[in-house]
Amino acid sequence: MRVKTHYSQRQTGVLCLVSGLLMTAARLALGDDARGSYLLTNEHVDLKVILAPEGTNLLQLVFRDHLQSVDRPTRETVVRVPETARLTIPEGFEAVGPAGSDLWVLPAGQDPRLLYLGFSTEGLNLPPQSLELFARRVDGPAQFALWQFDGTGGLSVTFQSRDGLDETDRLRLPTGAHQHHNVGLSKPGLTTVWLQVRATVGGTNAWSPETPVLFAVDPLPKE
Repeated sequence: MRVKTHYSQRQTGVLCLVSGLLMTAARLALGDDARGSYLLTNEHVDLKVILAPEGTNLLQLVFRDHLQSVDRPTRETVVRVPETARLTIPEGFEAVGPAGSDLWVLPAGQDPRLLYLGFSTEGLNLPPQSLELFARRVDGPAQFALWQFDGTGGLSVTFQSRDGLDETDRLRLPTGAHQHHNVGLSKPGLTTVWLQVRATVGGTNAWSPETPVLFAVDPLPKE
């Protein structure tokens, strides 16, 4: 159950100002593709694989907003990562960055202050198989990492842009599944991660377009 929060008129004005600044920054980053951008803050949202309309690429990646029960194009959406997501990387976890450095993390476990970001192929009308999600490139000041804890106190890292991205940076997504991973960004500012999904359809590989996911990591630069 979501608890309703009541704001004063002044607090509401501040929230609207912050949202407006983020939207302006997003439009500058994505140009015309960011018109009407929607800000994701602390909802439960999945990056979901769907079948595209006929006449386009067969697969698409969209944001499934569970709170609003709607699919949102990624080019019209901004993921906010607030300063409350900032952690210090401890010794022994250098797989996601240098020990002692900052990392802004959207965790695999739900935190009501932060976006709960998952990955989903639920409802996808394809034969049982494992789809593959690739991280293609990262544009912006931050390095990007995706990982889970491996059950022995270590990390199982799926994506890590710090050492470059290649075909080994892939996440397996079984058809009809839903999963959560820790998402980390190393610096504040606007960073776009480009993702692409592959599936086998009719014995051949089908691809989604390379899809931008824009992260707005606080504190955003003032200029």
